[in-house]
Amino acid sequence: MEIQNQSRTDPAAVRVMIQQYIEKTGKKQSAVAKQIGISPATFSLFLNNRYSGNNEDVTESVLQFLKIETKRDSLSKKPDIFTGLKNTKEILSKVYIAQITGDILLIYGDAGCGKT
Repeated sequence: MEIQNQSRTDPAAVRVMIQQYIEKTGKKQSAVAKQIGISPATFSLFLNNRYSGNNEDVTESVLQFLKIETKRDSLSKKPDIFTGLKNTKEILSKVYIAQITGDILLIYGDAGCGKT
């Protein structure tokens, strides 16, 4: 999703971008509205192009939210799991067994042995 820097942004384009964001993340509209800082009702009306208030303000708020979320997503790094390592294989097998049996698993060891 590409966020453009424009002084006047097309509300229709922002609607498409935020709807893509909602579909991609699986978040509920009401949760996204709260994160943006507007009421869920206002957000729903905006998305359906029926908001009679100041669409420019809502558009800018949504666009600012999308910029922040895009930046946050680009900065967050998923951990690399090296499944070929001996410790990783052992830990994953124990985790799998604990998951199937509904048990709690405690993993401990010396610092630097690859527990995380």
